[in-house]
Amino acid sequence: MSVLRIGQLTGDTETGVWNRSEAWPLMLSTAKELGCLPRLDERLSWLPVNIAARAVVEISLGAVGRSDNTCTVYHLVNNERSTSWTDLLTWINNLTRNGISIVEPNIWLSKLESADHPARSLLGLWKNSFGLDAQGQGKEQSNRKQVLLFDTKNAAKATPSIRIVGPVDEALVGKIWSWLNKSG
Repeated sequence: MSVLRIGQLTGDTETGVWNRSEAWPLMLSTAKELGCLPRLDERLSWLPVNIAARAVVEISLGAVGRSDNTCTVYHLVNNERSTSWTDLLTWINNLTRNGISIVEPNIWLSKLESADHPARSLLGLWKNSFGLDAQGQGKEQSNRKQVLLFDTKNAAKATPSIRIVGPVDEALVGKIWSWLNKSG
């Protein structure tokens, strides 16, 4: 038996297509209407969906005919965290004719609250993750953000796709940005 745990997916490496209802593409899609995106202290460890899909197939085909009673866990994640949210914002601004303002999260949330945008459905999530209370005021956060790294040895051994995963880069962000702007 095998267990595949899949981490945060992102747009594919060919077209940038991503699930529009996920938090990150929803947030990015607000840039056009709000004219801004929030300044965040985030590291991007997103796994392109086509690489994840290829890894699932490679692991599944490799498990065919296995008859032992062990349970192997495969973490299909991108532990590469060298790309920051600031990098992403810089790349997006390089692609945008008039540029996008980078604002504090509470300002972005305030603009989003008064907009008619699907991202409004995640206001509670973002307020909580930005450390803001219901009124948009900062809350004291006692713990620094913990970084979880998953053991990808089993996945790397079973699939070349996970062995070659690199950081989120400017080319991928460009494809995602292009897709977001084309798809409305």
